[in-house]
Formats: sequence, C-alpha cells, structure tokens
Amino acid sequence: MKTTQIRSITWLCVALCLLTFSLAVAKTNPITPNPETELTLNGTVEGTIVDLESGKALTNVLVRIEGCKKAAMTNQYGRFFLEEVPTGVCCMKVSKRGYQKVQNDIIIQDGALTKFTIKLQTEENAVAKPPVSSQIVQKG
Repeated sequence: MKTTQIRSITWLCVALCLLTFSLAVAKTNPITPNPETELTLNGTVEGTIVDLESGKALTNVLVRIEGCKKAAMTNQYGRFFLEEVPTGVCCMKVSKRGYQKVQNDIIIQDGALTKFTIKLQTEENAVAKPPVSSQIVQKG
C-alpha cells in the first residue's frame, strides 16, 4: 500500500471514531431548551364588557381565545385580562347566559396590549352583530 492510501484510511478511521463519539455524547446528554432563554411572541388582551342598552358592566362573562386555551371571566366591573396570548390572528369568543354570543377575529401583536370594549345585547333584542371597539396600546 502506498503511504497516501494509508494516511487516507487513517483519517477516515479517525473521522468515524469522532462521529461515533459525538453521537454517543448527544444520546447521553441531549440538549434541552431553556424556557428562560426561549423567544416567545405574546401579547396581552384586556377589556370591559357592558350591556348594550344600559351601559352597565356585566359580571361573570366568559372571554375565550380559541386555539390557545386562554380564558377569563369578567369581574364586578365587567373587566377581563388575558396574558401571554400568542401573536397573530386569534378568534375571541364572548358569552353570557341571556346575552347574544360574540365571536370576532382579533390581531395580537408581540409585546402589545390590545384593549377592547364589548357591548353585549340580550338574546331577546339581538341584532346581527353587536358592536365591538378595540385599540392597540403598546406596553411601556
């Protein structure tokens, strides 16, 4: 055998040994993501829900963000607050017994606070789509 062939075979064996060692180390010491350093894109949603006719705050209204398992109930002032809502277009559903359900697509921006005022109408006086107003406010 020529010297160059022997060197090539030697380097090939060294490379295979290193590859085998690397695979063995990776198998015994897998890399796990660190939740503290992972980049997550989330926003916050808050708002107030009132009766369309009287303007009074509605308590115990269920507010859900479809697809991300985020939900909240309004408090005694008709307010709700949802943190860590994934960014993008989400479907927000609002429901309370005796009132027409509301379903709207909303846009969640990373690091932004999206505020809503939602006016619910009673089922007996329901219209095609209750009014919803919103605004996006940057957290500061």
